[in-house]
Amino acid sequence: MSPQMQRYVSALALAVVMVPAMACRTAGTFDARNQSTRAPDPSGCYVRVFDAPDYRGAYEYINGPAKFDRLTSVPGGASWYKRIRSARLGPTANVAMFTGERFAGQRLILSEAAYPSLPSGFDRSIASMEIRCATASTPVAMNGRP
Repeated sequence: MSPQMQRYVSALALAVVMVPAMACRTAGTFDARNQSTRAPDPSGCYVRVFDAPDYRGAYEYINGPAKFDRLTSVPGGASWYKRIRSARLGPTANVAMFTGERFAGQRLILSEAAYPSLPSGFDRSIASMEIRCATASTPVAMNGRP
């Protein structure tokens, strides 16, 4: 077998091994240390919630757009009902959190990117949530060209 053919076979063998391993890593596998089961939405429309202040403890990425009239079972299967203590927003997410089920009670609009702790009255009190996604910007034509 020629050296060029050996390199080709080696590269092919490496691809057969690496592609499935990479696919597993990007599929939102379970993170035992932090108990996260999902990856953030690549468009940036997500909220990352934590069960402790200062972005500590267990966390979960909750991707949008989505409405949760009760946070008892978010995608990934975990209950975040009255459990959220801190949060980080993705760059295109707009989030409204409510102390009551079905979007009732006090409402907290998250407008900053990071909340190391939730305001008084909302800490460990969030029962429902709505995540909206900002629209992507449209490229502007320059000199009549896209």
